[in-house]
Amino acid sequence: METQEHIYTVRAKEPTALNGLPSYPVSSSNLILSFTVDTAHVVPGLLDIPKFNAALAHTLSIYPLYTGRLVHPRTPIDHWKLRLSGDGIPVKVRHSDSCEVVEANTVVQSPWTLGERVSMVKVLSGDPSEPLMKVTVTLYPAIGYTCVGISCAHAVGDGFTVCRFLRLLSQTYQGLASLDPYPEYAADIDTPPCMQEVRKFDIPGMEQTYSLNEPPPFLDPKLETTSRVDIRFSARQLKELKTAVLSQRPKTSDAETLFLSTQDTLVALLARCFTIADLEAPPIERITYVVNARGTGSVSPNIGCNGLIWTITEPCTHTKCKPPSLYCIALRIRESLTSGRDADFVSAMDAYCGFKYREAADSFRGQNFTPPPGHMTVNSTYKYDWTSAHFGYLGQTQFFHTNLPAPRYVKIFQANPQISEAGTWIKDEGMAEVTFYLHQRTKQRFVDALKVEAASIGVSGAIEFVDIVRQ
Repeated sequence: METQEHIYTVRAKEPTALNGLPSYPVSSSNLILSFTVDTAHVVPGLLDIPKFNAALAHTLSIYPLYTGRLVHPRTPIDHWKLRLSGDGIPVKVRHSDSCEVVEANTVVQSPWTLGERVSMVKVLSGDPSEPLMKVTVTLYPAIGYTCVGISCAHAVGDGFTVCRFLRLLSQTYQGLASLDPYPEYAADIDTPPCMQEVRKFDIPGMEQTYSLNEPPPFLDPKLETTSRVDIRFSARQLKELKTAVLSQRPKTSDAETLFLSTQDTLVALLARCFTIADLEAPPIERITYVVNARGTGSVSPNIGCNGLIWTITEPCTHTKCKPPSLYCIALRIRESLTSGRDADFVSAMDAYCGFKYREAADSFRGQNFTPPPGHMTVNSTYKYDWTSAHFGYLGQTQFFHTNLPAPRYVKIFQANPQISEAGTWIKDEGMAEVTFYLHQRTKQRFVDALKVEAASIGVSGAIEFVDIVRQ
């Protein structure tokens, strides 16, 4: 595949949302400095590059932190900052003669080839040449497609923020108004907390760290071999699953009023099958969720950067529930998520996460979010319609993302629309695509267990395992 490249520098259109500020303090809870957020949108058309760059300049004026550069604190009580000096971000435009954008049409792409990634080691080292966002636009003239790849430092945007950024970019490109409120930026930020002031939580990923001078532990070649699993559940199958799980609830008036989401029941099924598949590990009793806390307590619904906390389920205490029913697992998930909407909990968890992020950043260390035995982690954007950033190709846009290659770290998305044999675009509204890694020795047992468990509770049709033999 031959590729031609051209690099532009795009600066935020003045005035920006933070016009006049030379720098912006980074709160401790935004110091997620060992990860990037990487996305790609593929549309069946060739985008106009000058028009795209103009739309990007406008979008950056609303999200000016993406054009900043990270600055280290001068003292232990000083803040990390983003220098806002008008530096632009690089936009690499590539022309490819390939007739294929991706080999496997799954939301998660590995290895990531759809854009150049921000180097968080360089960012954390204070390298002024390393931006917090990189954009890669690849044009495929032979097939008339465009891929827009975005990589940004997690410190300036979680999935919620990046999705809104892309929606605004898409709308501006089309000459349309924003679909969302603009982000809000805090006027002041508290002094970094001391550990004595912080409530501690049992979140393994916050305690497991590694030196950023070394490869992440989950990439250690000495670890047991893992293999990816990609599954699509149709909207009908998810509805049947939820109905079956709800039918297991106790026949009491109180239980009948309890709410369970479709995702609660899906994660419960995955947890059950993880336990069945790995005979050498303890059962899955702790399920950690990455939760968007916006709109809870003092957290603004439109806060920029990150609005994330963690919740974790408690082990089942019912002596007669061995092994736990799907309803019991789903109920404990819902209880943990409901508790996670409590304003006091959100405040305490935010302080804890901020302390741990700051502690790691100050030590040039990163978090290792690999779930330990008996745990699984769910990082879901199933509620987000990523393909609503479509650049004028509504219903024909596909979205791609990444995942942590660690066992039982689960990502859930809305499935992409697909092209039928007749050449028309179709989408199963509500279909979920789930991706995670398992130890190779447990993969087939998991596949078998999921088929059996789903069929036993009345989920009809074959579960769609996508490219199941891929490593």
